Amino acid sequence: MEQEQLESTNGEGMTDRTAHSESPEEQLSQLFGGYRAEWLRGEIFELFTEPAYFPELKTSRPCVLIGGRGTGKTTVLRGLLGVDEEVAVLRSQLRSAKRDIAILDTVDPLKAYLVKVWAESKGLSVAEVYDDFLSDPTTWETRYTNYKHSLLYNINRKKRGIRRYYAGWDTFTRLAASNIRYLLELVDQSLLLHYRRHKSFDTAISAEDQTLAAQAVGKKNLSELEGLSVSGAELTKLLLGLGRVFGQMAGAPIGHAPEINQFHLSDEEPTDNALALQSRVAHLLDSAVMHLALLRWPGTKLGSEVDTRDYDYAMHPIFSAFFVFSYRRKRKMVLDSSDILGLVATPRDTIRSLLTRHHRSEDPLPEQLRIFEAHFNAHKK
Repeated sequence: MEQEQLESTNGEGMTDRTAHSESPEEQLSQLFGGYRAEWLRGEIFELFTEPAYFPELKTSRPCVLIGGRGTGKTTVLRGLLGVDEEVAVLRSQLRSAKRDIAILDTVDPLKAYLVKVWAESKGLSVAEVYDDFLSDPTTWETRYTNYKHSLLYNINRKKRGIRRYYAGWDTFTRLAASNIRYLLELVDQSLLLHYRRHKSFDTAISAEDQTLAAQAVGKKNLSELEGLSVSGAELTKLLLGLGRVFGQMAGAPIGHAPEINQFHLSDEEPTDNALALQSRVAHLLDSAVMHLALLRWPGTKLGSEVDTRDYDYAMHPIFSAFFVFSYRRKRKMVLDSSDILGLVATPRDTIRSLLTRHHRSEDPLPEQLRIFEAHFNAHKK
């Protein structure tokens, strides 16, 4: 029945895509594409030259980029991210500093971008950092391995529109985190958005459409939390606070451990006041895990299965596209009970305090979060 419905929606084009000769995996691969493998192939991207139509893609007006396999669509998308523009600035700065930049012709553009970002974040000159880059390649290779994924969240940090793409079947499965309902929602919203724009399924779903669909699914599930339980409103506020902090950290990865998207609770002195706070936080976190707002797993020092403080926590990856941080389980930060409750009751002050603790300032809200602007600006009543 589902097969017939899909075919009737799109006629012959959809019938070709759902041919019985293809496995489900092959059909999904054709439909969603394999964007991940094309991100960081510097030997290809270094040959990219902006086409004549490139300026039109930078406007706010929606447009469709059409081309067959191998026509350069991916390199154009990479150009839109701004890596080449940033590397061009780096080259100009190094020329002014009388440095030989020939080595940059053989370096992945994202690695060259790391040199520029590292200098800016550390308050050093690009010439000084470039000299270190040349003299200590082993350290820089390790540094690049640690930061290259998080740099993707930094390139468009202060630009309007999509800052990081969440696309490809593998990415969707990781956003869903083994939850079939979330996976179906991601696929459903991607298909709907694509069909609204193109009125057919003859072409692969674009990375932009998949990203917007992932953001929409994250926003939908965030909004639905409020009606799930007595503590639903607090869960929504907690996720808004955590998501804002993780998103800001992802946008400025240099200066702290990259890809911080987890937390664990600090050990606190067992005073009467601390025990009362811990009880409230334990109840809130248990509810968050039960309703899939958070995921948790045993920490490195798990002493008891009922001890909330011995677990590591992370927001469910389904929310990562909406807040723009990494869906990968990587590094964690330490929070205490007052931080958790502060994200609920006094979000503005607590978010700024946590960012300051990690040597970060707060950027303006991205477009998708502006609907919650009143919450983020709230003071305790």
